[in-house]
Amino acid sequence: MRYFFHAACIFLLAACNQTQQQEVVVSATKTFITNDTIAEIRNKPAEKPVAEYREWVSDDVNNANNWEFSARVYETKKTFVYRIVMRYKELRETADMELPNFGTQPKPAIQKGDKKYTCIIGFLDKKGQFKPYKKLSATNDHLKLNTVAHYSVGVYRTQIK
Repeated sequence: MRYFFHAACIFLLAACNQTQQQEVVVSATKTFITNDTIAEIRNKPAEKPVAEYREWVSDDVNNANNWEFSARVYETKKTFVYRIVMRYKELRETADMELPNFGTQPKPAIQKGDKKYTCIIGFLDKKGQFKPYKKLSATNDHLKLNTVAHYSVGVYRTQIK
């Protein structure tokens, strides 16, 4: 028993006396965010539409009713959220649309659709190319708003040594 006690004491003393030197490597790295930072809230949204599309609808009474198929895109307090105001004859609806944050101010745009009483609501990318996002159509006295494409943004951080 004594033998085990002496062996354990020697082992513990040897373990306590070991000093290991570890090198701490400190690297001077910097992180750069590649896209600009855009404020999430607008101070004063524009009162006029930032994008608009209008097509007259015949009422067989020399346009006495002033019917139209239209889509107007308005700014909201949130920078990347826009309100779509839709109209077809006497139908009026609204919907919100959230655009992706590409690091620049969003630029909503509307193009004519392939059929009568249709339009494509989207935005311009960094290169100024139109990106379709929603399709608005009016058929059988109904307004229909469909999502035609989904967009997502990834944020990458590169460390420079």
